Amino acid sequence: MVGLDFSDNNFTGEIPLQISDIMGSIKVLNLSYNKLTGSIPPSFSKMLEIESLDLSHNNLSGFIPSQLTELTSLASFSVTYNNLSGKCPPRVAQFATFDEASYQGNTFLCCTFPLQPSKPLFTPPASDDQDDDDDDGGRGGFIDMESFYASSGVSFVMESRVFFT
Repeated sequence: MVGLDFSDNNFTGEIPLQISDIMGSIKVLNLSYNKLTGSIPPSFSKMLEIESLDLSHNNLSGFIPSQLTELTSLASFSVTYNNLSGKCPPRVAQFATFDEASYQGNTFLCCTFPLQPSKPLFTPPASDDQDDDDDDGGRGGFIDMESFYASSGVSFVMESRVFFT
């Protein structure tokens, strides 16, 4: 058997523990967009030929079994938008290739990923010295505080005159 796509079928309940015994030679298993509960069975590690495992958009809870790192053929893995918690599996073997996109939407899941050197944490805005049409005196668009206080004072006096008349 090559693969099974059971996505978006409104399946409920827990994933049967025997599923790996029945589907040991499966390459693709998609159980996404259902209403599955419970934990991810550690026995999934017996599906040694699996290349794609999608458990996203369910109500799975608990931790991700570290035994899944034994799945050396796994090229695609998603557990996004569940209720998983604890630590992510160690970043070894195939699991070293999965980034935060495989785990997002699990508020209490703790994963550590190396920073990508191509993505700086902060890039300051480029200053364009040639474009000085806004007459802000190089202050980056901030309000002239003297003008602000003067206009506030005039407004206060005008409102006071209306109120006390």
